[in-house]
Amino acid sequence: MRAVTLRLVGRERELARLLTRVDDLAEGRGAALVVEGEPGIGKTALVRAVCEAAAARGFRVCKGAGDELGRSLPLLPLLDALSTARSDPGANATAERLLARVDDLCAIGPVVLVVDDLHWADAASVAVWKRLARLVPQLPLLLIGILRPLPRRDDLSALRHGVERLTVPELPDAAVSELVGVLAGGTPDEALATLAADAGGNPLYLVELVEALVRGNAIEVDATGTARLTETDLPASLSAAIADRIGFLSDDVRRVLVAAALLGVGFPVADLAAVLGRRVVDLLPALQDATVAGVLEDRPAGLCFRHPLVRAALYDEVPESARSAWHGEAARALAESGAGVDRVTRQLLAADDHVPDWVGRWLDEHGATLVAHAPEAAVDLLGRVVVTPNATARRGVLLAHLAEARFRLGDHHGAEAVALAGLEHGTLVDLHWTLAQCRAMTGRSAETLADLDRALTGPDLTEGDRARLLVLAARAHWHEGDLDAAARLADTAQEIGDRWATSWALHVRTIVAMARGRMAEALPLFDRALAVAMGDPATADLRLLLQINQAVTLGELDRGEEAIASASVVRHAADQVGNIVRLAQAQSALGQLLLDAGRWDEALVDVDLLADDLKHPMVSRWITAWRP
Repeated sequence: MRAVTLRLVGRERELARLLTRVDDLAEGRGAALVVEGEPGIGKTALVRAVCEAAAARGFRVCKGAGDELGRSLPLLPLLDALSTARSDPGANATAERLLARVDDLCAIGPVVLVVDDLHWADAASVAVWKRLARLVPQLPLLLIGILRPLPRRDDLSALRHGVERLTVPELPDAAVSELVGVLAGGTPDEALATLAADAGGNPLYLVELVEALVRGNAIEVDATGTARLTETDLPASLSAAIADRIGFLSDDVRRVLVAAALLGVGFPVADLAAVLGRRVVDLLPALQDATVAGVLEDRPAGLCFRHPLVRAALYDEVPESARSAWHGEAARALAESGAGVDRVTRQLLAADDHVPDWVGRWLDEHGATLVAHAPEAAVDLLGRVVVTPNATARRGVLLAHLAEARFRLGDHHGAEAVALAGLEHGTLVDLHWTLAQCRAMTGRSAETLADLDRALTGPDLTEGDRARLLVLAARAHWHEGDLDAAARLADTAQEIGDRWATSWALHVRTIVAMARGRMAEALPLFDRALAVAMGDPATADLRLLLQINQAVTLGELDRGEEAIASASVVRHAADQVGNIVRLAQAQSALGQLLLDAGRWDEALVDVDLLADDLKHPMVSRWITAWRP
């Protein structure tokens, strides 16, 4: 608390401005603002004081932070801030769930939601922050983002528009003198004041610099209360001042802190124990010493470094090559301890290009989860693994994951190339499905049919795989406009008896009926398909797709209220399981149905909840044309 108080010297104007927003929040008026400034300038200390004031008034305070190691993992800062638990990344992590969580919290009472180090946050987190900023006029929500001027990113530049901005400047001379006096225990003499002026009005630098001088007995306070600088070696930079603070710690504490620095600014203690191969109880003395020394702080989600620059100073002590190898070892230790996919992935992304055997096995098991939650990270890791000699035995499966990840990122040509490469290692149904989706996006389903004709003659094809490939062929015929062939192949696939293929075959029959304008004929097919697909985890995505099409069909039959109710149900279901693609389709369908029913305001709200890049094209065009 003392450090926070010290860092607020000279910040009375900025603090008063932020506390005014807390007063507004008490009256039910929300606000969104960005707090900007260079590293160490006191942004976090200011916002922390505001959070303490809000908590003292009984408001809920939620805090999360971006992480340099986790930039490829979507929504982590907001998940941490909102205490949204998940057993696996992607299981519950959707923007809509987070927005609903904020809405639920605001229904209980005023909320302060802070995302620190927003400059390290992933694009999805920034997008959700922007959407929340648009909602603050309707909610008792004080939304605060803390970021540095660098790195420059287009999405962060856009984020600054339309929200209040508070730029934290360097401390004025009077505040510098006051802060140094408090730290040194007396009025600074000319030499000490001159040295302090070199800190550029940066509170973190001033605190670290003067406290380093005090620890080194380089400051004497005479009988007149003047703090005089004695002749001694002085820290030449902020990094040197921080290193001086760390230098007073024991070797064991430093080893623990360096390992902690590998994990990021914040970390669970259990992860640190796993990486060091030690019991948590054995780490407690070192962690307590680090906390007392002002290097670590205790937070609800675990421990964290007092400032990212403190963590950076420790991290930079380790030679880059050794650091990279240690990240790899940390990843394995976390994987063996059962840590979440996101935490293992952070370490793998920071490791060197050498890929040990265990990574391929781990991606074989967890690749689908990683692709669903973080396709960008999946492309990076899978791309490294599939080219290694040790991946030969599972290369087809890994290429299937890689192809799907590229498809999810919108790289249809890249996904197609990977899928074709994967097919050289065997007839994998997943590869054919990705390949077919890529070609359907570019109007080339005829090529899919040619590939499937060859695949269906494969000597080692199981009946289950044959049924699934027949369904895929039926869908390709539907894309080509040959509805008779689509229906015939769907019937053939259904006769084989594979449950997964049967449910998809019935789906093809429903879209064929819809394409022919036979909406009444399609309705019972939906019921049959849903009955077959019910209870099978492998058909979870299909069930959502069927329900979306069912809602659209009800709308076409002028059963508007049933259609809206059905679309609302499937939207909620897609949100619950974190299926972003189906959620986007359900949201778009619901918006269109509300529009058709003349419920304009509700339609606008529902479509606004959907990110622009996920909206159905028809709904996007309508919004562009009709938004006032």
